[in-house]
Amino acid sequence: MLVRIQSFGWLLAASLCVFSIAGCGQDAAQPAGGNQAASGTPSTTHDPNDVPLTKDEIKQIKAENAKFTDAVTNIQSFRDTIRDAIAAGTPAKAHRSLDKLDVVLQALPDIAQSSNIPKEQWQTVGENAQKLRDLFNQVHANIDAGKEPDYTSVSGDVDKAVDALKGVSATSKTE
Repeated sequence: MLVRIQSFGWLLAASLCVFSIAGCGQDAAQPAGGNQAASGTPSTTHDPNDVPLTKDEIKQIKAENAKFTDAVTNIQSFRDTIRDAIAAGTPAKAHRSLDKLDVVLQALPDIAQSSNIPKEQWQTVGENAQKLRDLFNQVHANIDAGKEPDYTSVSGDVDKAVDALKGVSATSKTE
């Protein structure tokens, strides 16, 4: 009896080892240990352009945008990349920029405070950051749904909000 239990134990251990090496259930389109969302769970997306940001990428984005003027410059750059991908007929290529932009916009009020933006400008920063998040979320939702992104319907409001943020950076005390 003891021999049967020991051999069953070895068989079980060998099976577990084989399954862990083979990557049981691993999606063939996803490299082993690859694309992980901020939560640390593997991505289930099949669009190679729509890969969730990792915790390290989010940390890097926040570090690159620690100063308000840098954040506003990068917001403009993300806007241009998104607009250009959509205009080129490849809206899926806007996914990463949309995700990165959302991280910056979400952090922008805190960035303004830590960058010594005058307190009377914080409302302008918060309102325009939220407006941009809402507008780009519309575009992103359309892309995710396979619909026309319709960037042209939001572009005027996007440009006004970006211009408002550029005006705030010009009035900052010191950075």
